[in-house]
Amino acid sequence: MPAAAQSYFETHRQLTANLTGLIHGTCAVDDVMQFVAKNSGAGGSPSRLDQDAIEHAHETVGQVLHSRLHQSAFDTMSVGKKLLSQEHVDRVAAHVKDAKASGCFAGEGGRSLPEFQQLLRNLQVRVDASKGPANIKAVSRLVRELQAAAQPRPSTGGLGDRPPSSPPPTSTGLPALSDATLAVASASLLGAMRSDPAACSKAVAQGVVGHAGQILARDRSKGTGTASSGAAHPELSVALAQILSEVVLQSVHEVEAKQRERKALAPFLVGGEGVLSSGNRIAMLKASSVSGEAEKALDSLLLALKSSLNRHEYARMWAVILALTMLTEHQVCISQILARGFLPVLRCVADALQSEKGPLPSPMQRPQQPEFPCTKVTQDPPPFSGASYAPALKRSGGTVKDKWLNSSFSLPDLRKPASRGGLHGRSKELPPMPPLLWILGEDSVPPEAVYRVCDRSLLVLKVRALLIRIEGSRATLVQPFALTGH
Repeated sequence: MPAAAQSYFETHRQLTANLTGLIHGTCAVDDVMQFVAKNSGAGGSPSRLDQDAIEHAHETVGQVLHSRLHQSAFDTMSVGKKLLSQEHVDRVAAHVKDAKASGCFAGEGGRSLPEFQQLLRNLQVRVDASKGPANIKAVSRLVRELQAAAQPRPSTGGLGDRPPSSPPPTSTGLPALSDATLAVASASLLGAMRSDPAACSKAVAQGVVGHAGQILARDRSKGTGTASSGAAHPELSVALAQILSEVVLQSVHEVEAKQRERKALAPFLVGGEGVLSSGNRIAMLKASSVSGEAEKALDSLLLALKSSLNRHEYARMWAVILALTMLTEHQVCISQILARGFLPVLRCVADALQSEKGPLPSPMQRPQQPEFPCTKVTQDPPPFSGASYAPALKRSGGTVKDKWLNSSFSLPDLRKPASRGGLHGRSKELPPMPPLLWILGEDSVPPEAVYRVCDRSLLVLKVRALLIRIEGSRATLVQPFALTGH
């Protein structure tokens, strides 16, 4: 046998051995791809593999990666969210890394690699957040997650440029988080802000008030390619509202400390007639005002409350009411709530809830801007309706009756095989597999999700108790001016 032929057969034998080792797990993906690249003529080296062998190797690697990625993903999902560990996530991450590096991933069943990357990112964020309340070092990372969720999705150029199963990325280029995962991350951030005032100050400095307010006041499913019911995720809404209330409470603690100082100095600030001077009166008034970020947080809560009332989004309404209930434990917060105009809105909420009979009405569908495909400029002629592009000599001379018989299922032409599916015209193609987030139950928020946290009776009781507490404390607004003698 010539030396060239012997080298050719030896190279194919080694390729077969490498592919067999990849299937059995004894050979790495990088080793197989490097062997194929080395013997395919890349980089000026002589080619020892024909094109069919190279295509067969790429196809085999893609099928193996597809099978492993599916198996690791479903094994991780079958464990459950509570028993999810870093080991499961690392196994999925290793297969995603191999599939991305090889470039041979076979997206079978309607699933693409970005969908697995989105699942991996959701699992990783969930595992990091489930380790307990975040420390001050993790605050920046969690705030960035809120920032990415608050920003609108970039335009994808229409549905035709992106596969239906491919999730749209965020403005940072990372896969989007589901509402359930974002709720876990928000709860972890809330625990860090409550346990450490320095973590709260750091989160406020990085813009957590604006990010949480944007997510709470709008529908995250707009522009994400998922089904939108107009309902808000209850746990996510509660966590975001609690974050805003925690910012207000941290500012209130500083105000209360200043008030104690001013109260101790009040006997020394009174003039001879027992009246505060104008400068001292302004100083007492400033001691009762919260920071600008706290005012912004209160405005975000008021906007969310109005939006939930107008659109019957009771999950957001419940979250805001819980946050206001915590704030009314401090007199300074009650004065700020009254000054911001919460009282008439809460009365409207109470009247609307009491007028409802039976279950809560379904949330209203939020208006969504239609997504149009990008205009493509080409030199091809436009597709005229009914025009025939075949040459005149090759055009079919059949009659209209022949066309009807060819497209009919009741009188098919027995001389030709059926062109559409099998029995009764049914297609033999299998339907596309559901998205991975749908299997996890995190692809959308059902309208009935609000009943996980509250119902109409509980909402009425909470609003009534909140109104009683706020209306009973209106007389204390003049407490800082009690020493003026008027």
